[in-house]
Amino acid sequence: MSHSILLPSISSPSMISSSIISRSIVVLTLVLTLSAAGLGQVTVECFAPLFAGTIDLKLFTYGDASGSHGTTANVSTVIPAGITGSQKAALIEAQIHAVAPWITVVRYGSTLVMDTSPGLDCTGAVDATGEICLVENDGIGVPVTYRTRVRLSGSPSGGGKVVFGENGNVREIPSTTGMTVPQIYLALQGLFGEGFVDADGFSLPARTTTRRWFSFEVTDPGLVIDVSQDMATTFGATFSASGSVAIVDPDTTTYYSPTGFSGTARSIRWDPLTPTDYIIGGDGSIGRASLIPPVMSYGPITTTTVGTASQMSWSLTGKISTADSASNQVIDVDPSSGATTPVTSGPQPWGMSLHCGARQPVTDDFYAGSFGRIDRVASGSMTAMPFVSGLGGLVSGITFDPASGDVLAIVRNTHRVIRISLAGAVSDVVPAGTVLVPAALDIDGRGRLVVGSSFGQVYEITLQGDCHLLATLTGPGNLKGLSVKKPLANPGFRLRAQSAGGGLVLSMAGIPQGTTEGWTFLSFDTSLPIGAGPQLGFNADLTTFNLLLAVPTAIPGNPVHWTWPSNDYPAAPFALPPGSLPAGTPMDFIGLAIGAQVVPTQVERVTL
Repeated sequence: MSHSILLPSISSPSMISSSIISRSIVVLTLVLTLSAAGLGQVTVECFAPLFAGTIDLKLFTYGDASGSHGTTANVSTVIPAGITGSQKAALIEAQIHAVAPWITVVRYGSTLVMDTSPGLDCTGAVDATGEICLVENDGIGVPVTYRTRVRLSGSPSGGGKVVFGENGNVREIPSTTGMTVPQIYLALQGLFGEGFVDADGFSLPARTTTRRWFSFEVTDPGLVIDVSQDMATTFGATFSASGSVAIVDPDTTTYYSPTGFSGTARSIRWDPLTPTDYIIGGDGSIGRASLIPPVMSYGPITTTTVGTASQMSWSLTGKISTADSASNQVIDVDPSSGATTPVTSGPQPWGMSLHCGARQPVTDDFYAGSFGRIDRVASGSMTAMPFVSGLGGLVSGITFDPASGDVLAIVRNTHRVIRISLAGAVSDVVPAGTVLVPAALDIDGRGRLVVGSSFGQVYEITLQGDCHLLATLTGPGNLKGLSVKKPLANPGFRLRAQSAGGGLVLSMAGIPQGTTEGWTFLSFDTSLPIGAGPQLGFNADLTTFNLLLAVPTAIPGNPVHWTWPSNDYPAAPFALPPGSLPAGTPMDFIGLAIGAQVVPTQVERVTL
């Protein structure tokens, strides 16, 4: 979706202020794209079963329009033999109503159409009835990257066929007689002429589309087919050897030595406002690594205020919250100016063993991991309070379940991946020893853990305990940090300005809950260091006040004074094409969200 707004030609800063306030005579192009990531409805077409069994549908209800988190429903339906496709569809419909009543289901004979706000995906199906099944995910918005995977359980028995298709490309093994399951996988790979076979089944290459479907039919009574179509995982990982970063895309792993970086890369955090960038935490430094293949370039954010950045996360105010295991304190670092604010001070419960920590993305509390314990620093406090102890080893990474808010952590010495409820109850997500020497973890957009072993194996783990190997990295040294590239549920209220050749792109993330309207202010007075201005770190000039007077009432999609919620700016970027503004001119920006409270972004400086 896009809209165009015309604004006058601009040749000087003074013209910019007058042109923006004259909204009736416009010449810029405002490009707006839906922030929804492939959200839509699901269609399932049912056929008569060959024999009695169960069919499981894995349904994912998005939690917000970013597609960044949500709720998974596993709908398991017992299917008797000798019924029609329409009868089977009615049984599945009834089970969806029972298990996931928030999903709207409409049945047309043997076809089910499911939907919910803001969107729904069927991420997989398991069938033990030998039937034909067709699942279509009809998405909206920007395309998503996903991978289709086929798993077979049981053993071939008495022959039968295996049919599998994806997006109109259907292949058939007419008889499984004399074949083993691995041979079936290899046969499918040969028929498709692409994809790969591993211990987890047969996987087709990652695709990027808005509409995707899969179908299957297995008539061998000894086999049960499990087809999944999940978002593909992209992540970055750092290694103990000097300056080594791995970027793992759905089908490739590329190793980089960021130009300008020296020392050990201890931690890594993807920047959702600049999708090509990762924040790298090292010994004595935090900086920004920008990836434009085949080069990853690095520029420091701070080199004087951090000792060892063992784990980093985004705060609700857009700061890089860092567990500094050299000072054994927690700090916030402004990603634009490098200014550092202490989060903790003085003696803390972890003593001299702080090793990791992360901000809770809803409450902004900081959870700090050390030897045998996790402590909580409430938002606004500078003192940690005990949360859980007796973990038996060094806590080496922390993240959070986006659905429940529970703490998810890894314990290095005891090889554990654990969940800690808000009441402090500890349980294992997978059996101890599933991941040897876990060193780093993150959570992806569907609420699945991505856990890296110190030895380079990276696993994907559902919060129900299913685990499979995602990648084996062979970077120099031991794996230290890991960050999944994903739309974040709340990366903090942040503003990002980017420019090239006199063009400009403004984007925001983490709009605070309860916001009803907001502002984007700009200033050409960049005489003070970034973030050192008298108005919330911002240094207003005449242009700032002209904007304030020009748009007194919030207008949907207006880049200066906007309403919220909205599908337009700031939910989507505001873009001016190259040549619109005088190249080489420095500008400062700040955003304000207004609701129950007024919340500012950081000050962002850009040179056009």
